[in-house]
Amino acid sequence: PALPDGLSSKETLAALRRGQGIPPGKKVVIVLDQFEQWLHAKKEENNTELVQALRQCNGGRLQAVVMVRDDFWMAATRFMRDLEVRLLEGQNSGAVDLFDIDHARKVLSAFGRAFGKLPENSGETSKDQKEFLNLAVAGLSQEGKVISVRLALFAEMMKGKPWTPASLKAVGGTAGVGVTFLEETFSASTAPPEHRYHQKAARGVLKSLLPDSGTDIKGHMRSHEELLEASGCAKRPKDFDDLVRILDGEIRLITPTDPDGKQNDETSTQTIAGQKYYQLTHDYLVPSLRDWLTRKQKETRKGRAELLLADRTAVWTARPENRQLPSLLQWLSIRWRTAKKTWTPPQRKMMGRATRYHAVRGVALCLLLAVATFTGLMIREGVVEQRKATQAAGMVQAVLNADTAKVPDIIEGMAEFRKWADPLLRDENAKAAANSKQKLHASLALLPVDASQVEYLHGRLLDATPSDVPVIRDALAPHKAELLEKLWAVVETPPKGQESQRLRAASALAKYDPESEKWANVQAAIGNDLVNVPAVYLASWMDSLGPVRGKLYPQLAVVFRDVTRRDVERSLATDILADYAADDVKSLADLLLDADEKQFAVLFPKFRARAEQGLPILTAEIVKTIPEELPPSHVRRETLAKRQANAAVMLLRLNQPAKVWPLLKHSPDPRVRSYIIHKLSPLGADATAIAQQLDAEKDITIRRALLLSLGEFSEAELPLAARTALLPKLQAMYRTEADAGSHAAVEWLLRQWKQDAWLTKTSEEWATNGDEREKRLEAIQKHVASRAASAAGLLPEPRWYVNTQGQTLVVIPGPVEFQMGSPTTEKDRTLYEFQHNAFAGFAGGGHLVVHGSEVLQFAQPGGRVGGVL
Repeated sequence: PALPDGLSSKETLAALRRGQGIPPGKKVVIVLDQFEQWLHAKKEENNTELVQALRQCNGGRLQAVVMVRDDFWMAATRFMRDLEVRLLEGQNSGAVDLFDIDHARKVLSAFGRAFGKLPENSGETSKDQKEFLNLAVAGLSQEGKVISVRLALFAEMMKGKPWTPASLKAVGGTAGVGVTFLEETFSASTAPPEHRYHQKAARGVLKSLLPDSGTDIKGHMRSHEELLEASGCAKRPKDFDDLVRILDGEIRLITPTDPDGKQNDETSTQTIAGQKYYQLTHDYLVPSLRDWLTRKQKETRKGRAELLLADRTAVWTARPENRQLPSLLQWLSIRWRTAKKTWTPPQRKMMGRATRYHAVRGVALCLLLAVATFTGLMIREGVVEQRKATQAAGMVQAVLNADTAKVPDIIEGMAEFRKWADPLLRDENAKAAANSKQKLHASLALLPVDASQVEYLHGRLLDATPSDVPVIRDALAPHKAELLEKLWAVVETPPKGQESQRLRAASALAKYDPESEKWANVQAAIGNDLVNVPAVYLASWMDSLGPVRGKLYPQLAVVFRDVTRRDVERSLATDILADYAADDVKSLADLLLDADEKQFAVLFPKFRARAEQGLPILTAEIVKTIPEELPPSHVRRETLAKRQANAAVMLLRLNQPAKVWPLLKHSPDPRVRSYIIHKLSPLGADATAIAQQLDAEKDITIRRALLLSLGEFSEAELPLAARTALLPKLQAMYRTEADAGSHAAVEWLLRQWKQDAWLTKTSEEWATNGDEREKRLEAIQKHVASRAASAAGLLPEPRWYVNTQGQTLVVIPGPVEFQMGSPTTEKDRTLYEFQHNAFAGFAGGGHLVVHGSEVLQFAQPGGRVGGVL
C-alpha cells in the first residue's frame, strides 16, 4: 500500500487498520516466523515498539500471524498478555502437527527442485531420484511422522550433492549425513575460513550442550557464561560472539531457549534471571554431533585422553574394582593431557581412587628400586670400567678402519675415553706399516695428546691423496707455527721428481698463511699445477686453495687465454675461474670477452646472474677504438675485434639488441662485423631474434650480415619448422632483392638450408626468360650511357642479372681499378695470368660486370658492352 514516508511502525499499522491505501475487499497479513529469536532478544523489555504496533491488528483489514517454538510458550504467553490478547486454542492459536510420509516426500521434492537437484517437471524424475526421496523420507521418519525442521535440515545438508541413492550411501545415509555436514562445515578444506578458525571453540560449545544418552536436548540448556567458558574464548569475547552468530544465525546448530518455559524437573541447570540460555536446535543431530565430536577428539592426544577418561569412568562406575581403574600409563596420560577442572564428579572420584592405588604401588616399587640401586652401586664401578674399555676398543677399531674423512668425528667423540683408548692407539701405531692408512689414522687420533706426531703427519700431508689433505691439514692447524717454514720451502722449491708435493703444501698454507707476500712468487707454478690435476680431483684442490683464489687468478687467466696450451688445461682453468671469479663481475666480463665458445658456455651463466652490473662493462667495450697510427695488421686490432664481437653476442643474449645491430654495418675494417657473424651461433645467440630483426632492419649491409649469420645456425639451434616459416620470405628476397650482396647472401643461406633444387629451378627459369634478361640489360646499358648518373655512382635496379648460361652477373659502379691474374703460387697457372692492375670505365666512367671473381664484361659510357677480359 502507498503510505506517506517517515511513519513509525505503530503509525504505519494504524493507517493500514483504518484502510488507508488498501483496496476494498483486501487485507494486509503480517507473518512473523521464528519469533522466538525476538522473544529471546527482547525478554527484558516492556511495551516495545513492536507490541505497540501489533496492537493495531484487528483481524479485519490488518492481521498478524506469529510462529514460535513450543519451548517459548511462556514467553509467547507474556507477549500476548502485553498485547492484551487472550490465547484461545482453536480460535487465535493452534499447534502445527508433524508431516506425514507422503507430505514429507512432496516437501522434500520441492526442496530438490528449488536447489536444482530434481527436474521442474515431476514426471521427469528419474528412478534413482525417486528411490533417493523414498530412502530419505524413510530414514527421517519416526513412527510415520517427519519433523519439518529435520526435513529442511537434511535438504540443506544435501543441496551440494546429487540426489541419488549412491550419494546418500556415500554420506552414511540419513544418519551419517549429519557427520558429513559437520565435517564439511568446520573441518574440510572447502569450509569457510571463519568456520575453520572457530572449529575448536565450536566443538567445545557443542560438547557442552550435548545431553546425556537418552535425555532430551531441551533439558540440557547452558547459559551464555557457561558456553563462553566451554569455548575457550573467555579472554576473546568478540570471537565468542562471532561463534554464536555462526552456530545460531548461520548454520542453526544452537538456538536460544527460555528456561521459564520448562518445568522445574526438566532441567538440572539452575537458571539465573537475566541470563541468556542456549540449547541444541535439533534432536536429530545429537547422534551425528556425538559421532563427529568423538571422531575429532580421536585426532589429538588430548582428545584421546579425554575419551579414555570417559570410558574408564563409565566402566569403573558400573563395577568399582581396582582392575577397572586406568593403568599407570593411562593414568599419566589422563593427568598430563586433560584439565582437572573439566572433570565431572564421577571422573574426579575415579581418578582419586586411581591416584591412591598407583601411589601405593609406586611406593612399593620405589622401595624395590632402592634395594636394587644399592646393590647395583656395589658393582657399578667395575661394570663402568669394563663398558668404557669396551667402547674405547670399539672406537679405536672404528678409527683404524674408517674412511679418512670420517676420522675427525670419531676422534672428537673419543675425549672421555682417552684413558682406555690411548694405550691401544699407541700399540696400533707402533705395529702399523709406515705408509698405511691405519698408521695415519692412529697418528691423527694421538695428535691431540701427543705432539710428537706432528713430524710424521707433516710427511704424510705432502704425499696424501687430495681428499685426505684437508683432514691432515686441519689436524695440524694448532701446530702451524712450526710448519710454515717447511711448507713454504716445498712450495717454492719442491724436491726434484716430487713436484706434486707443491699443491699439497700450498693447500695447507692457503689455510695457515693466506696473506703472505710469497704467494706472488709461486702463483704461476701453483696455477700450472692446478690445471694439470686429474679432473676427478679438481673440486678437492679448488676447495683446499679457496682462501687464496685471488692470488691464483692471474696465472689461471693466462692459461685460460693461451691458445697454445692443451685443451684440457684451458678447460680446467675455465672451470676453476668460473668458481673463483663467480662473485667478481668485472673479472668474469674480462674472461668472457676473450673466451672461445666452450669457455663462453661455462662462464656466461655466472655473468648472467649479475648482468645488471656487467652491462656497463660490455657497452664500454663495444665503443673502444684503436689509435689510427697503428697499422691495419696490428695484433691489437684483431684482439679488440674479437672482444667486441664477444661483447656484442653477450649484449644480444642479455636482451640489449639495439646496441648490437649497428656493429653489423659495413665499414672499411670488417673485422668486428665478420667475427659477430661467425660467433652468434657458437656463443648461443637466439636465431629467432636475428630473424625478427631481418624484417625491421633498413640498412642493407646489416641485412646482409643478418642473412649470413642465420646460415651459421644448425638445425638444433634453428629448427626445421622455423626455417620452413622463413623460406617464403627468403625466396621472395632472392627473386626481388635489388642489392647484389643481399641477393648473394640469400642464395648462400638457401644453399645452407639445402634449397639447391629450388635455386637451380629458379636460375633455369631466369636463363630461359629472354625478355626479362634483355629488359635488364637494356636498363643497364641505358644507365651506363648517362655520364651524369655514372659520375653520381647510380645504377639501375637490380644490380645483377642472370645470363643464358644461368650465371649470375654483378654490375659494379665505375670507374674502378681492380687486380687481374693469379698469384704465382696458384696451381696450373699459365704464363698469361700474371697479376696486374686493370681499369674499367677509363676517363669517362663505366661499369664492370662480374661473375664470381672473374671480370666478364666492361661497359663504356657510350653504351656498348665489351667482351670478356
